[in-house]
Amino acid sequence: IMTRVARDISEENLKKLFEHPSILKLRHDCSPDFPIINPAIAYYSAFIDDEFVGAFLEVKTDPIDSEIHVLLFPSSVKKLRELCVKFLSLVFNHSERVTAITLGDHRTMINLAIKLGFIIEGFKRNAFKKSGQYLNAYYLGLLKSEFKE
Repeated sequence: IMTRVARDISEENLKKLFEHPSILKLRHDCSPDFPIINPAIAYYSAFIDDEFVGAFLEVKTDPIDSEIHVLLFPSSVKKLRELCVKFLSLVFNHSERVTAITLGDHRTMINLAIKLGFIIEGFKRNAFKKSGQYLNAYYLGLLKSEFKE
């Protein structure tokens, strides 16, 4: 089984991404319209055996830091860690640190981030609203010097 992460996304795959039920569930009440088109935002396509299985989103917040978001379909779960490592290795080509933000108590993503070497750096109470309910956000960070491929 081959995995691949590429720093681009086709219009067709972008449409698939933001129409997928598992991605739509991630939206919160203040989510911007998808897709987000901005020069500071890059989409990375994720593939398993040439099948599109979602994407990663990178927001270049400043010359040192990139904020990342994981937008992968459930079909990617068996190769999730491998896809994340490939994505992070691309991001660390131009960033010194990476920040991941998880909404609510999303233990699966928090545990994955920790396994990848991230450290919980902060916690923001009532940071987002989803279906009228406030959710906390966890901020996790990883430095280039800590990243192990």
